Amino acid sequence: GEMDDALLSKSSIFGNKHSRDDFSVGSTSLGDESTIVEGRKLVTELHRIQGLLGSVLAKKGSSGTTGGNSPNALKVQPIHKRTSNNDEVERLRAQLHEQAVHTSLRKADSTFLQAQLQEKDVLLKDISQILEAVEQRQIQLENENEKLKREWEKTTAALRSKESESLILEKLMKKRENEIKRLREQLGK
Repeated sequence: GEMDDALLSKSSIFGNKHSRDDFSVGSTSLGDESTIVEGRKLVTELHRIQGLLGSVLAKKGSSGTTGGNSPNALKVQPIHKRTSNNDEVERLRAQLHEQAVHTSLRKADSTFLQAQLQEKDVLLKDISQILEAVEQRQIQLENENEKLKREWEKTTAALRSKESESLILEKLMKKRENEIKRLREQLGK
């Protein structure tokens, strides 16, 4: 914030060649390792600058006025506050990294489940087509069975008719044979 701006602007007084843009995050995401390294460099540089400013103020004898009301007085954070800020930054980075991992896992799960769903859809389509083909074949076979059954009944009826005709003819032949026998007997007397 304001303190960072003040420290960075004061750092040019002490011969620091870095500008604010040298420490900017740029287009990298907050979870990148390069961002973490840049952040650590920035924190280290800020601590070095704070130390330099503190020693300059101490040499000028203004160490008692570091917290004074003068607009040009520089406020140096106590070490425990810097440590808590560093801890907070590290905690937030860890949370951001954890959130990025969870998001990545959710995307991977979603992609995997979508692929599984598409495979199952294709499988269901194939099964549906097979069942439709089986159903059509079953209808054809049922029709053929019905036709064969009618033909069998017709053939059975015709066979019975022929059997009865055959019995009648057999009886008729026996009758004729008996007549022929009788005629021969009459002729032979």
